[in-house]
Amino acid sequence: MSTMTKLITDLRKRLLGATGAVHDEVERLRGEIARTHRALQHAQHGPRPLEEIIETRIPEAVRLSAELWSARNGQSVIYGERCLASPDAGSPRLPWQYGEPLPWGALATARPDLAASILEGLVRQVEYVPGPSSAERPALIAKLQRDLAALEATELALLDEAAASGVMIQHRPEVAAARADEAERRRREQEAATARQAREAAIDRQHAEAAGRGRAVRSAYVESGRVDRSPK
Repeated sequence: MSTMTKLITDLRKRLLGATGAVHDEVERLRGEIARTHRALQHAQHGPRPLEEIIETRIPEAVRLSAELWSARNGQSVIYGERCLASPDAGSPRLPWQYGEPLPWGALATARPDLAASILEGLVRQVEYVPGPSSAERPALIAKLQRDLAALEATELALLDEAAASGVMIQHRPEVAAARADEAERRRREQEAATARQAREAAIDRQHAEAAGRGRAVRSAYVESGRVDRSPK
């Protein structure tokens, strides 16, 4: 093998090795981004831990159910025609029809402990992966958002640096879409600015033409107050 051939072969190997290293690093970063994104989604939307449900959410649900039922029906066991406390003869009436299931609100009012136990039993039947507690959730979400932003910025910088060195790697679909949206937004803003400048120029041109014909009139553009042409 000639010296020139060996140099070319060695250079090709180094370039291929460098390109492979860049691709490997990008894949590693993208794996971290995906894992951090999943962790963030779970921190934001994951169910409350079982202990928190039992300690806070169930008592709140029972209390609200009891308050609502009591406000609507609580007095009917004492006051009303043929109620349980009525001095009149005849079969007593209940706040619900005989043969109907016991209303949940009535159970929550009369036996809040039993109502809470029923809800706890229902919750314990479901297997799930709990998210963080309400106390820990805000700080964890903020940290994961910072971590995700740092990883995404590192990936973008790496891809831009690789592109400058001649190694082209496609952006993640969501990044490509975001960049396309940003480019489209800038294009619309530029078109709007150009159209606005053209309208302003046309108004000023009409004013100048009218003044040249001896009709000194104030520009509608000036009259609108958008440009101050008063002497300083």
